[in-house]
Amino acid sequence: MNHAHSHPHCHHDHSFKAVPDRIFKIGIILNLLFVVVEMYFGTTDSSLALISDAVHNLTDVFGLIIAWLGYRLSKKPGAGKYSIYAAVLNTGLLLVTSIWIIIEAYQRYLLQVTPVASTVIVVASIGFFINLFSAKLFQHEHHHDLNIKSAYLHLMADAAISLGVVVTGIIIYFKSIFWIDPLVSVIISIIIIFGTWSFFKESLLMLFGKTPQAINVDGVKKCILRESDIKSVSEIKIWALSTSENAIKAKIQTSAVLTEQQLEKIKHQLRHDFKIASTEFTIIVE
Repeated sequence: MNHAHSHPHCHHDHSFKAVPDRIFKIGIILNLLFVVVEMYFGTTDSSLALISDAVHNLTDVFGLIIAWLGYRLSKKPGAGKYSIYAAVLNTGLLLVTSIWIIIEAYQRYLLQVTPVASTVIVVASIGFFINLFSAKLFQHEHHHDLNIKSAYLHLMADAAISLGVVVTGIIIYFKSIFWIDPLVSVIISIIIIFGTWSFFKESLLMLFGKTPQAINVDGVKKCILRESDIKSVSEIKIWALSTSENAIKAKIQTSAVLTEQQLEKIKHQLRHDFKIASTEFTIIVE
């Protein structure tokens, strides 16, 4: 029985389309300016819906910064782990903030605070268009990177939430149902919690070296077994190198020594199908 080892191999897929820095800068500046505007009018005109949406939009700014840093650091060896730490921190703070907004909404309801409907409509409408425009910036690039995809989906979701706040303002303006403002704040917070929880749990699993939820281990095994000389694959361990790349370690039994071309074919397929950028195989030839 012969033993052979495939050394760890890291490869970045150059087919991925580069995202210009200016796209991140435009998205961050636009959303940060809107957070200031929304927080100002939400505070002066007593609209918790605007305040809660402002806090949520602030997390968009953090999310875009994290995605930007993750994108920049992805070219540096060993730096990808920081994007996972940032994801845990970002989603954790978002969950805590959402709970605070629910508590604040209840207090506002008890105090019967009345927001200025026209301000809510105008400001939230601006937010809708800013979020939609920011999301469109990433529309053509979000297929290639999980960080960018998360930013894109988050911005699209915020556009929908801002539209919900516009509806709140319209109901208050025409129907004078003032309790709808704290109610929408609670609904927004619940949407955030449900939408964020899976990301928080996923980032925690990635942080502790667990197999990312998006990875189908059986699919990875079948991918490796496509090579005719490979008889079995065992002791598979897959973990995240960053929020956009994974690594694998496995034992492979073969009927013949695998050529460098065969190994490269396997690595290319794993990289293409499962974003596995680093491979370490223990190859046993029988």
